[in-house]
Amino acid sequence: MKVNRYFESHHEPNDTMFVEIDNRYRFTGRGTDWGRFRDHLITVIKDTISDEVAEEFERNTEDWVSASA
Repeated sequence: MKVNRYFESHHEPNDTMFVEIDNRYRFTGRGTDWGRFRDHLITVIKDTISDEVAEEFERNTEDWVSASA
């Protein structure tokens, strides 16, 4: 699984986080907390795509937790 993430800093309205999974799924979030956004995405992926994709995403993004701490 290839997970790309990037960040755009804006003064108004808010900073934006972008995540793309395998050039297939794209998600955006407001703010700067990658750990919190990751937790939210795991839930969204489980609910809308599959448990398997969510588990693989969780494994591939473990470093986001330590980076946001």
